[in-house]
This record gives sequence, structure tokens and C-alpha cells, in this order.
Amino acid sequence: GGSTGSRLHIFEFVVTQDGTEECVRRGTARADQPLSAFVDAPPSALADYLMDTFRYAAQQIPAHYHADTRVLYQATAGMRLLTLSQQDAIYQTMYAALHQHDDFPFSLARHDIATLSGDLEGYYGAVAANYLHGTITAQLELQPNNGIVGALDMGGSSTQIVFLPQSQQQ
Repeated sequence: GGSTGSRLHIFEFVVTQDGTEECVRRGTARADQPLSAFVDAPPSALADYLMDTFRYAAQQIPAHYHADTRVLYQATAGMRLLTLSQQDAIYQTMYAALHQHDDFPFSLARHDIATLSGDLEGYYGAVAANYLHGTITAQLELQPNNGIVGALDMGGSSTQIVFLPQSQQQ
């Protein structure tokens, strides 16, 4: 859940012919309104806001995997602008509304809906950049001689810059 809207990304871990595991992105859907805008909204409005993204996911993921497909909703800086009680109220409403919605087929636990700290958001950005660069594997193992890369993430309400500082010998 970003500052300008929510994005749903579908990933699948697949085993390649050589036996290694890869994380493959299978699709993305977007809801174009910040989650923080739902601070005083009724539960039905919050569920309706997200359901198009989950309907998209249900079309991409085979039905026999729906009940075992875990949903993680992690909000970023836009939600960090709200008080903790406002965040919790939105997340409680989201959890209840999705569970009660007839079209929501996935596994969702209340503790899987939260706000990321800025540090964790930056860390995930660095992990993603290094995975895409080939520096780390899907198991988060470093690949020798690929070089660690930094990341710059300029969002709607925050900026994260992550890099490995050069050590200085004296």
C-alpha cells in the first residue's frame, strides 16, 4: 500500500531445470487511491477499493491454490503519516471486510496487514535491486563476484536510499 495507491504483485517460486529456485513475477494490479484516504470510510468502501486487485489475482492464480495463497499487505510512508490508532482502525476494517467479502478466496491473517518502517522499506528495496541484479538468489544467498548494488526509491511520501558504504582504512 503506497502513498498514491495499492499495488498487488503476484510472485511464484519455481524450480528451474537445473534445480535452482527462482522468484518469478506473474502479474500486477493497481488500486489508484491511497489507503490512508479510508480512515473514516465504511468497511464496504475499503473492501470494494481492493477487490478488483484480488479478482485479478484470482484469475492469474489457479483456483486450487487460492486457499493456500497467502496475502501480505504492507503499507508504506502514506500510512506512516497517520497515527497508530488510525492505522490499526484501517487495518482492522480491511481484514474484516475482506474476510466477509464473497469474492475474496485467499489466506489472510490480521498480523499480515501492517505498516513497514522506513528502514524495512529501504531494506526490501535493496534486496529487490540486488536480486534483479543477480547479486543474491531467491534464497537470499550472495552470488560471488556479482557486486552489491544500492537502491534509490522515490515514493509519494518518502525517499529511501540504500547503499553499502565503502570501508576506510587508516
